[in-house]
Amino acid sequence: MQFSQDFPDELRLQIQTSEVVSKKVALKQKGKEYGGLCPFHNEKTPSFTVNNQKGFYHCFGCGQHGDIISFVMKTEGLNFKEAIFKLANDFNIPVPIVKAQNQENEEQNQLKKQYLILEKICEFFEKNLFDYAGQSALNYIQNRGLSVQNIKKFRLGFAPDNYNSLHSYLTKSGFNEKELLESGAVGKNQNGQLYDKFRNRLIFPILDKKDRVIAYGGRILGDGQPKYLNSSETPLFKKGSNLYNYSSARKSVYDQKFAVLVEGYMDVVSLAINGVENAVAPLGTAITQNQLLELFKITNDIVICLDGDAAGQNAMNRVIETALPIIKFNKILRFVILPGNLDPDDFIRQNGQKSFQNLLINAKNLSETLFQFESKKLGILDLESKIAPEKKAALENILMEKTALITDANSKKYFTQYYKNLLFEIGKIQINYTKKTTTKPPSILHEKLDPEFLYEQSILALLIQEPKLIDYQDSYCNIRQLDFGDESLSNIKESLIDFIDKKNDYNSHDLSDFLDNLLIDPEIKAKVLRKSKSPISNEVKLKILALKHHHCQVSKQYKEILSKIDDFDTSNSSISGRQKELFDHKTELERAILELESNIT
Repeated sequence: MQFSQDFPDELRLQIQTSEVVSKKVALKQKGKEYGGLCPFHNEKTPSFTVNNQKGFYHCFGCGQHGDIISFVMKTEGLNFKEAIFKLANDFNIPVPIVKAQNQENEEQNQLKKQYLILEKICEFFEKNLFDYAGQSALNYIQNRGLSVQNIKKFRLGFAPDNYNSLHSYLTKSGFNEKELLESGAVGKNQNGQLYDKFRNRLIFPILDKKDRVIAYGGRILGDGQPKYLNSSETPLFKKGSNLYNYSSARKSVYDQKFAVLVEGYMDVVSLAINGVENAVAPLGTAITQNQLLELFKITNDIVICLDGDAAGQNAMNRVIETALPIIKFNKILRFVILPGNLDPDDFIRQNGQKSFQNLLINAKNLSETLFQFESKKLGILDLESKIAPEKKAALENILMEKTALITDANSKKYFTQYYKNLLFEIGKIQINYTKKTTTKPPSILHEKLDPEFLYEQSILALLIQEPKLIDYQDSYCNIRQLDFGDESLSNIKESLIDFIDKKNDYNSHDLSDFLDNLLIDPEIKAKVLRKSKSPISNEVKLKILALKHHHCQVSKQYKEILSKIDDFDTSNSSISGRQKELFDHKTELERAILELESNIT
């Protein structure tokens, strides 16, 4: 049996080098590479490295170097053909068998012709975009922030508003009717006449892993339907397996260590030109398991970023059900639901890269997203409110049904445990809530009792109420450089500074939208927007809060030193010197706080 000529390259693309090598070598990840003891010579210190992005292994000790195929040949004692079949069998990849040389040559020629016609179609669309007929399409994308360089990078094009221009061009270029129909861009009506499928549309070429054009997506310009149209499936193009921008995003996915999966082609393009280059999109269909598995070959972390409208909510439910059977302890999904019915294109153009990156950093795990989604469907919007036992039982039932879809034993175990604990906590809250007490029941999701957190929250509130305080500084602190201990509040502060620097003036509505865009906890949002009726100036309040915040940090350092004294020689001058320095500074801060507070009472 003989496989097709390009099948070894397909194996190299589909299988990560570390997956093959780790069967023989205990690998440890070091940044973007993996390291371990060389299997080709005896060594005590690891000098053997594996690079998934570049697809090779290398030993700095003995000089051995190669890819997955040569590794299997050397470690298993196999020839090239045997190694190919072994890899295909180990990773469940079907081997395309060629029965005869003449048949293989014919198929190869046919394949080259298919790629050639698709490339010709792409060039046709690209040229049209910069002609007179494509002026409206060019204006549309330039108004969305794309430069000519961006347009050419993504090879965007335009399909004229008529039925004949493309297939006439291809016929004149020497392609026959069969080849036109197999391209997926030309159709044939009931009367036997050829017609162009893409008309009056902005064209997005879809590329394979080797940057070859395999299909097209088109967005209507005007009021026509459907809004988006894709090439019909061909031997080269499978909607449920390919991803838009996969080949271009691959390097950034490796670098960032996660992929962003969005819904639309324009979302991907807009994110890329604004610095988020690790984004891909499905091809006009719901996200499939094959697409998720394709991404899991190059990363262990996928962030699903969906529109904030009802369609986005429905898409999230479908993605969760699709993903549950394939998640593992080391293959995770996280979710971002955009606020205000925005899509990623709208959001990043309105709010900038930093705000979008902040959403990605704070993306919610699949487990939490599923819980919140199913709670919302049952009308359970507040876990601190009284919840009927019937609803709690219904919630537990649906969560257990979803968890049963998970095939990875460890993931299923801990998902089940997580939901059982959450449901138990809801019960505790209801018991406390029914007691006659003025104490508010504790939040199980946002419990923050640390004074340092409360000071940081109050400082944020003052900065929002009086933005000029961003530039406040004295001998103890500089607000712009103030370090927050809570990561979520620190991200909000940095985004707030960026927001204030970009906007000269804004109102409370702008602020509310800004906080919604950051997906801030409603409790925190209410507190930072609440205006104080105190007669004390905001600047004095800020100075006191900054001093108390600094005092908290110094006190923690001082306590840490005290806790370690028993572990050191008490005569150690450096320890005792640092202890005295912190104590003196702590005392100085206490005096400054007392002095300020005494002046306002």
